[in-house]
Amino acid sequence: MINWQAIDVDTILLETRQQSELWGKVHQFDFRDKIALEARSGKGKSTAIGILAGTRTDYTGEILIDNVDRRSMSASQQSQLLQRIFGIVWQDLRLMPELSGKDNVLLKHLLLPKMASNIDDVETWADLLGVGVVWHKPAHQLSYGERQRIAIIRALSAPFKMLLLDEPFSHLDQHNSTLAARLIRSVCAERGAGYIFTTLDAASYLDSDRTILI
Repeated sequence: MINWQAIDVDTILLETRQQSELWGKVHQFDFRDKIALEARSGKGKSTAIGILAGTRTDYTGEILIDNVDRRSMSASQQSQLLQRIFGIVWQDLRLMPELSGKDNVLLKHLLLPKMASNIDDVETWADLLGVGVVWHKPAHQLSYGERQRIAIIRALSAPFKMLLLDEPFSHLDQHNSTLAARLIRSVCAERGAGYIFTTLDAASYLDSDRTILI
């Protein structure tokens, strides 16, 4: 369970805070929930994902995860959150440019004690999303859309109770967005997991139980 307790950020415009359903409000998210955070560019979507992920600490209020304050956690507890609770697709993807798509995923396997998916599953996903043919190329040689699909595969291959997805289809066409969203829904359903994703508008390839306007 995640409790978002009246979170506010100084860098968010006052106008945005006043109109927002997120900033300065209280929310509770179950790990099985499917939540859309909707806003135009520059309104704090990536900031919200960073706060949940723990990479942003410049906020007032509290994030409680299973009743533990996010900012009071030890380094070990923070690490466990990213190893066991959250899978993340960052907007800037954060792939290692010199590593191949496959090795970017395998690196995650090496860093975590136990992965949720084996390499055969992962390679099946790569073929399904159309990146199997570039699987062995360095990430810096791939298109942004190819890298985005590999980042999705990397997140899905690790253990998680909830996915954090920051505009996960921003560089994908309709066909590839549909395939990626279908895979995300399938893996989450198998694991009984939920997701929080950011989007520019109400039209999304992922379904949601609730949409929060930022």
